[in-house]
Amino acid sequence: GGAVLAAYYAATGKLEQAEQALAQLTEQNVDPALLERTRLSLHYANANASIGREDYAAAKQHLFAALRLKPKSLRLLTMLAEVEIASANYAEAEKLAAQIGGLDAALGQQLAGSLHEARDEPDKAIEAYRQAWNNRPNELLGARLYALLEQRDPATAARFLQTWVRANPNSVAGLALRSRDLLVAGNFKAAIPLMEQVRERAPRNVTNLNNLAWAYQQVGNAQAAPVAAEAYKLAPDTAAIADTYGWILYQAGERAKAIEVLERASQLDGDNAEIAEHLAQAKAGA
Repeated sequence: GGAVLAAYYAATGKLEQAEQALAQLTEQNVDPALLERTRLSLHYANANASIGREDYAAAKQHLFAALRLKPKSLRLLTMLAEVEIASANYAEAEKLAAQIGGLDAALGQQLAGSLHEARDEPDKAIEAYRQAWNNRPNELLGARLYALLEQRDPATAARFLQTWVRANPNSVAGLALRSRDLLVAGNFKAAIPLMEQVRERAPRNVTNLNNLAWAYQQVGNAQAAPVAAEAYKLAPDTAAIADTYGWILYQAGERAKAIEVLERASQLDGDNAEIAEHLAQAKAGA
């Protein structure tokens, strides 16, 4: 019926059609509970769209309307808190984080960490994120905590990351960060198995594919070119991806194709000295 159609339009981002379908519904011809769910879906979709446009005032209007229908919705309250943080309305965000913390302690602590980050209070953010992590670890939280620790104390960050990966060996974010650290240290043989695990779990992760191709190249693994091609197919407009693929092609003896791809990389990032050097070497046959 009309409610299902309105919900479908809302879920697929066709918000004008959703509004039109919803306008034709009344509590007389539709189950009130279904009508409320449909209105909630539309408010949520409109809020998301407004956030994507950075129209935070409009997002708040839609979230307030949704919260009138479902005042204790953690999803809606969290979105509102995030909008207040993005709008630099820190006092309101603080109130919301406390309210959410009364319903879900870990979520409230995570939002408090986000608020401290926005206020440029890294030590307080780390403490809040640690409390949230101890209550309920998750991928996003781990990545944010690690990033802050890395800025303040790299040794502590490394220990946290090792603990994270040991506790959750299937964590894509944890594996990706750990493999990155190993790559930076030049430990390709240790990094490769971790990146292969990330590839299994997130096969379209372009950064991981690019790093894996580069690491394969460093150890002489013949999979370097196919994996680099995979990354390039997914992100042909990213200069670093094109550079990796082109350079691997050149080192594999495919000079003509390498020059073509490296020229593409140079067009995408004309100020990159490393790309320029790779292109020059490929053209010279050095």
